[in-house]
Amino acid sequence: MEDFYALASVDYRHLAEAENWKSWFEERQDQAGSRPLELLDVACGAGKFPAALLNYAALGNASIKPVAYSNIDTSSFSIKEARKVFSAPFEPNREYPVKLQDRDCFWGSFDIVWAINALYDVPVSELSESLERFNKANS
Repeated sequence: MEDFYALASVDYRHLAEAENWKSWFEERQDQAGSRPLELLDVACGAGKFPAALLNYAALGNASIKPVAYSNIDTSSFSIKEARKVFSAPFEPNREYPVKLQDRDCFWGSFDIVWAINALYDVPVSELSESLERFNKANS
């Protein structure tokens, strides 16, 4: 797993540097108004992507409220590891130690839903249902 994370961390750094995430989050905050953003990280792993955003995307000085960061992953250990990387503007929120396809998210529960380097692990027979739930969480 360490080899995977070492390689993935390089990808996450490139992704963090490739987009103007500060502006991206500020636009979503404008849409949310005065309430904090709600984010769901599908198959969060050990939190390497939010760590890359915190290290390389200048989110610390973004004009946004704290982001309520929820994690879903089949590994409780990964969820616990991901929680350790959070700092402003990310704040730990809900945790779901289940597969996405086993969690019925409520319509519009989250402002942002992402699955970074994650959907490859969903069996083809469950992909349609997983994507439906993914979209449902952010509708």
